Amino acid sequence: MQDAVLCIITKGNKILLMEKLRGFGKGLISAPGGKIDKGETPEQAAIREVKEEVNVDVSNLKHHGNIDFYSGNSKEWIVHVFSTKNVKGRIKNTEEGIPEWIEINKIPYDKMWADTKHWIPAVLQGKKFNATFHFDKNWDKMSSFRINFIKKQGLKG
Repeated sequence: MQDAVLCIITKGNKILLMEKLRGFGKGLISAPGGKIDKGETPEQAAIREVKEEVNVDVSNLKHHGNIDFYSGNSKEWIVHVFSTKNVKGRIKNTEEGIPEWIEINKIPYDKMWADTKHWIPAVLQGKKFNATFHFDKNWDKMSSFRINFIKKQGLKG
């Protein structure tokens, strides 16, 4: 099982997505992210991966929750989902991918993993959640999913 991160970066009415040029999900459109290195916190990994993949610096990350991904009956990934509006620098193509600022109402879900249309809107709305997505053994087809939204804790008085 692998721990990973994804970071949803927005600026005005645009979201930063990238076409993956290599690795898991090659050829698909995705948010920047990747594996957590030994000794890193999820937030440190998100900051590093964004810099490596799209050449911008992010800060003030908000953690939205975790997604468990299953391939067949095997839990393969735990992905920590972050978002931020604090971005500095200019995006540029890297060995990892081709980044692009895309209007939020034009997110190309048909060119993305099948799960993204279920959780990216929640992130864009500022919601916290934990989710589980089940794919077949080849990662070609999503068979089921569950999203649990986390309600904000109110103060009792």
